[in-house]
Amino acid sequence: MKAELRLLAWELTQRCNLKCKHCRMDDQMEDKELSLEESLSLIDHLSPWANPTLILSGGEPLLREDLFEIIEHATSKNLRVVLATNGTLLNSEVAKKLKKSGVRRVSISLDFAQEEKQDEFRGEKGAFGKALEGINYLK
Repeated sequence: MKAELRLLAWELTQRCNLKCKHCRMDDQMEDKELSLEESLSLIDHLSPWANPTLILSGGEPLLREDLFEIIEHATSKNLRVVLATNGTLLNSEVAKKLKKSGVRRVSISLDFAQEEKQDEFRGEKGAFGKALEGINYLK
């Protein structure tokens, strides 16, 4: 039986706008992410031999200015793209761009059902509310 690559998670950046208790990444991390050209080349090398679901995460992937170019390139190569985000940077414009670029699913991190606990865990007051707003923008 031949093994098939079905799922690939890619940390696009170490940068993040939150300071979560469980995470090693934050806004002070050294930026060691691949350039746009390197990212597109990686997708080009991956796509001929595998057609996985590609999970783009971080840090916070929405901090990358070239995120939508990466997504569009991946979807043009028939990769199914999922975005893993903390949801706090989502707005109407970003939601429309995600849809237009071909994102199939968005995963938003919610660790608690209580606002105070979520905000404390994520290291930012209002993180819970912003994540819920982000979900509403994606509807």
